[in-house]
Amino acid sequence: MPEASRGIPVAPVLPTTSSNSLVEIRMTPEPARREYIDVLQRVQGEFLEMPGLRLSEPQARRLWGLDAEQCRALLGALVDAKFLFRTRDGAFVRADHALVRPRARIPAA
Repeated sequence: MPEASRGIPVAPVLPTTSSNSLVEIRMTPEPARREYIDVLQRVQGEFLEMPGLRLSEPQARRLWGLDAEQCRALLGALVDAKFLFRTRDGAFVRADHALVRPRARIPAA
């Protein structure tokens, strides 16, 4: 995983909203791409600094000042990169802190 200049691990992810997303990213002006990477690093930094952080999408939008589409793309990219995990109730937590509990098996009668 690449290291950011501030020492924060950064997942190599970019928004993936369509099959043409790679082309869209390459055609995105450098300042917009840099801004996306800055927000991505800030989000990852928040989750790294607060291991128990658990946010819904609306909470994440308010915390980082993103619109719904930006937030959905960013959180989706972090889930795809296995940095975040989306819980059954829709909250986002660090993937390495997510507890995956097997469903209880009911014995056959």
